[in-house]
Amino acid sequence: MTIYPVFVAPVLCYDNGMKSIWKPLNRILLVAGAILLAAILVTPPVRPLLQPTPHAAGIVPLTGLADTTPTPYTLHLPVIARSPIWFYTTSIYMKSINPTDAYNLGCAAGQADLARPGIQNSLIILDYGQPWRESGEYGVWLLSIGGFYTMDQVKASAAQFGYGYWVCTGADRSSHLTLGVGINSYGSYGTSSSDPAVRAAAARLHGEQWAQMIVQLGNLFTGNGVASQVTVAGAKDIELRWNVYQVTRAWVDGFNAYDAGIYHYYNFGACEGCPTRLLPGASPDNNWSLDQIWYVSYGAAPAYPIPEIYATSGVNARQWAWLSWDSVLDKRGAIYYPGLMTQWQACQQRGCNETDNTPLQGYAQLFEELSYWMETAQSEIPWTTDIWWMYED
Repeated sequence: MTIYPVFVAPVLCYDNGMKSIWKPLNRILLVAGAILLAAILVTPPVRPLLQPTPHAAGIVPLTGLADTTPTPYTLHLPVIARSPIWFYTTSIYMKSINPTDAYNLGCAAGQADLARPGIQNSLIILDYGQPWRESGEYGVWLLSIGGFYTMDQVKASAAQFGYGYWVCTGADRSSHLTLGVGINSYGSYGTSSSDPAVRAAAARLHGEQWAQMIVQLGNLFTGNGVASQVTVAGAKDIELRWNVYQVTRAWVDGFNAYDAGIYHYYNFGACEGCPTRLLPGASPDNNWSLDQIWYVSYGAAPAYPIPEIYATSGVNARQWAWLSWDSVLDKRGAIYYPGLMTQWQACQQRGCNETDNTPLQGYAQLFEELSYWMETAQSEIPWTTDIWWMYED
């Protein structure tokens, strides 16, 4: 991938309900003597995370339907809009609910931002696994190691991550973290039923309680000063194959009803089978429609997309860009993507088959695909995060 610096046209911000949407007035006002950077993308090393000195509890290293693969991406880097140093954060598949572990991970993230020059604005998602219910109580079934944990236990873990970040940024009191407290969309929500209506009823209640937990975390962070640097949000890995729309929509509506009108959730999921500019006739998997994917990713008031851009072929980026283009065609306006997720570090740990985009590859793919249409282009994608399995070599 070759990178060229160009100038980006001014942007206009307007309010659409709860959304702030940035649209270019022109794709490019002027390309003035474009200077070749000759920067060839190489596989980056895993960014080392600093070891937290307080409360140290161990080492803290902190798909879809194929279409025709295009030529390698050329990224026209928006040099005006972006900060001088591009970086990515590490999101985490949580294999422990222990608050001390969470504190150490948050502290490592805070120390990393402290070590970087300038003011940081970043996103980290903590993925706690599968939404679950036991004995009438809602919570999660923890990733990889299993076991049921309550909403209060998830809240205590996420609170310590945020607190650790705030403490360990030290003298840096200007950098800011958006902390997504996440789950996936897989399974029966603890009902052991395959009936979508039964699952949807449980999903609705889970979404309500997840939103209430996020509101409680926000109040906690406000009360102890952490909110000056940490904004909390929900997060959900919505995969079309894991549940039908009826079930996922029920969770979204439950969250929307209890988010106090101010808290977001981020869909860090996939658009499996979705059309692309190279395969416009494709249909989303599991009988989902593009309108339904749009709703749970952006149409619902609290929803924003952080799409998985995993495939080295670029198909994931093309799918999500087409979803934005479809939104334009339906006169709803383009989708604004505040960030994206890759899984390069997780792939180094467990192996992947052509889904190991590096963070920079993922960024380049999505940026270029959104730029294919003037109406969907963004001057920048503020957040890039790469997910990693907690405490695995």
